[in-house]
Amino acid sequence: MNKDNNENLLILLAQKGDIEAFEKLIQKYQKEIYNLALFKTQNATLAEEIAQETIIRIYKNINKFKFKSSFYTWVYRITYNTLNDLVKKFKPFEEIPLDESVGSVSFNNELENEFHKLELSEKIRYLITKIPHKFQFVLILADIEGKNYQEIAEILKIRIGTVKSRLFRARKILKELIIKEKIEL
Repeated sequence: MNKDNNENLLILLAQKGDIEAFEKLIQKYQKEIYNLALFKTQNATLAEEIAQETIIRIYKNINKFKFKSSFYTWVYRITYNTLNDLVKKFKPFEEIPLDESVGSVSFNNELENEFHKLELSEKIRYLITKIPHKFQFVLILADIEGKNYQEIAEILKIRIGTVKSRLFRARKILKELIIKEKIEL
């Protein structure tokens, strides 16, 4: 039995109330759900709560999955909707000063380079949270998650042309933010 057939069987069993089948399905996607929530919120505790809420929503709605898209796309859509609901309810992002000093610790060149990469990555992640929501998700799905235009269109239920224009706009906004913050890549 190939991988897709195995997943389809797990979905069918989960739709009939098989908890073990549902748990096996969730094990495949829980890390990605959490990572997307963490990237969006920049808060581990909040990301964990969102991941749990997403899993609950998947469980409650598993019977609505009709095999018209991949299960993976459906899971991402529920994750996206859960995050969307959060954005509407709260302003979950804390202002994080970009120029926090680390102190006068002496690093060797290799550690210093790794620290610089990590610091740069954190600054970019922070800037991405400043991009308007509808552009931000397209950027995250394309450039962070590595999704293609078709997958993004299915997840967000928008046309491929809209995906392309939003991605273009998101990258342009990010570039402007990088220039504004004088971040050297």
